[in-house]
Amino acid sequence: MAIAYHTPRAIYLRCALRAGLWSGDTAPTQFSDPINFDQVEINTPVQETEALISNMIDSYGSALDSQNRPTDPANVNLEFSTLTPHLINLAIGATVAESTQSSATVTDESVDTALNIWVPLANEFLDSSTALTLKTSGDVSVDAAKFEVDYTAGMIKAIHADAVGSGMKATYDTAARTWEQYEAGNAVSSYVMLRGQALDLVTGETGILQIHKASLAAGGAFDPVAGGHLRGTLAGDMITPTGYTSPWRWSAVTA
Repeated sequence: MAIAYHTPRAIYLRCALRAGLWSGDTAPTQFSDPINFDQVEINTPVQETEALISNMIDSYGSALDSQNRPTDPANVNLEFSTLTPHLINLAIGATVAESTQSSATVTDESVDTALNIWVPLANEFLDSSTALTLKTSGDVSVDAAKFEVDYTAGMIKAIHADAVGSGMKATYDTAARTWEQYEAGNAVSSYVMLRGQALDLVTGETGILQIHKASLAAGGAFDPVAGGHLRGTLAGDMITPTGYTSPWRWSAVTA
């Protein structure tokens, strides 16, 4: 079937794209499930005009020729609201590792408390089902109503003078927990391939959209307290890898 070059048509795409990671020059062999992208903004190379202007009498000031010269490569801007750990890494400049903590009893941990000030304990993720107890350095028990505990962050605050002192003794249990630890705020980037379906709602045909290799890094601020579903943004140049003839492709099925 020949391409109908002169026939206008409407196009309305809905995509389901998966992310895969390059390893140097080796293309991805594993991909994520489809990611909920809110934006996949693909920009063609920026070009500037370079004109040859006539300096001759009869055509002075006219263009004898005009050429477009690229100044920047094609690039992509991404925004997404479902996140794989690696996409979170890129969005916040992090490396992720799994951390784990077993349940254990900490007895008479020394802590210097201060009135109406939160003070960190030696551990985080405390077991809130077992109340933390506090004693003075002289082993006098302190009423639990005279201090507050943040069991998740592992902090204690004295709210009465009786709970204030140097060398106070805290006894508590740690909770058994496993979590993803993101060490964030660094300059992190990665080569990523996006590949998946591109449904044209007008024709009902499903094609393929693939960004072969994009060098991606954080594309904007990351706001954990804005409310709503957490969103990430990435941006970067698209690269034409060896064996490809363009930075990205769209296989549009017409029949």
